[in-house]
Amino acid sequence: MKLLIPRIIPALEGTLSFWEGLNFMARARVELGIQDPDLPVPLVGSLTTYEQVRSTILQRKLLTRNPREPHEVSNLPFMPPRELMADWKTVMTVPQEVAAWSYDSRRVFRLDPDLQLMLEGMHVEKLKFSDVPWPFPSFAIKLAAPIKNKNNIEHDTLLISQEPYTGTITIRAIRSDISEFSLSDIMREGVLLAVESGNAENYRSLSDEWWRKVVGFLRDRYPMEQHIPPWAHDELITKFDSSRYWQREQLGEGFRMVYGHSWEWDHRAGGVAKRGDWLLIQRLVAGLCLYIDSLPSGSTHVEKIESPEPERGLIDPRAITTEAAIFTVSNVHVLSGEVRRFLRRNRVAVMGGYELSSHFRRGHWRVRPGRAGDPKAKKTVKVLPAVVREDRLAEGALASGTRSNVK
Repeated sequence: MKLLIPRIIPALEGTLSFWEGLNFMARARVELGIQDPDLPVPLVGSLTTYEQVRSTILQRKLLTRNPREPHEVSNLPFMPPRELMADWKTVMTVPQEVAAWSYDSRRVFRLDPDLQLMLEGMHVEKLKFSDVPWPFPSFAIKLAAPIKNKNNIEHDTLLISQEPYTGTITIRAIRSDISEFSLSDIMREGVLLAVESGNAENYRSLSDEWWRKVVGFLRDRYPMEQHIPPWAHDELITKFDSSRYWQREQLGEGFRMVYGHSWEWDHRAGGVAKRGDWLLIQRLVAGLCLYIDSLPSGSTHVEKIESPEPERGLIDPRAITTEAAIFTVSNVHVLSGEVRRFLRRNRVAVMGGYELSSHFRRGHWRVRPGRAGDPKAKKTVKVLPAVVREDRLAEGALASGTRSNVK
């Protein structure tokens, strides 16, 4: 019997819904005159066009940069006013990322629990982004076990997207509770009534709690997205940190946010480099691509899941994930109970900022035999994680030096 699952992908729909709700609520603030006098926000950009984003994606109209100025972020369609970019920088490219997924593949890879454990225990520290054999320019990964960031917030879906003009790759981890940030119909109706009547107090009473949650989300010191421009594709995966390459450039009419490779880093924004939670994400993304590339064509370890035909009227016609192609990816190798237990302990340790490594050989990727001297050779051979000479340890003991700092 084939496994049936709903066609809607909640993480992607929820992320786009949050972006729409953010623009809806920000527009209401502008219309009601609730403004920072030092940096008033004009009613332009995505505040006026956010309602068109889903129809634009469904009509397959590219949401990409002007190729003449590819590093000018404000050239992207559906971008917020420049005055909001600094606060919204972690989510302002969500429409482009979701659109790229929809156009490129509509693939979602659901990881088998054992495969996720194995990939999390395999090194990618010596790999470059250019070494990764991406199965598609854009795709999503559904995790069997969520990853917690340093604020203990769970993320269970990864979205990998690539812009068609610039080649910028974005890796985004999506919160498990993203749907909680969506606006209810009751709140939307209340906000609309407040705007129509010009009642700013009613708006505040309806929205203050929602804004507190959203501001905490947007200003999280531990961002869960990474943007890799083309000039960084030859950088080591675990060394590159895109938060170091934002520049806020003051202009006469405001400011703009641009990418560059020599700008100073704003240290108030936390990066992803040397963070255990992001190290697991890097291992999963690169490792899954290498793993799929290592499988023979037609392998049963990548199997499509049949989706039930939705009943008429039950699916939102504005949904953009109803035609998702969902595949389970299972592990070719059967992990022993001891290896599985160690990998689980190691997973918790990595998220905590250290690794257990003394009597355990972590998996890694290497080049094929005979290609070691070729600097351009791809690392496509997997060396599996394994317990090494555990017989020499006392029962339940760990050898000295089993903790290695990964911060």
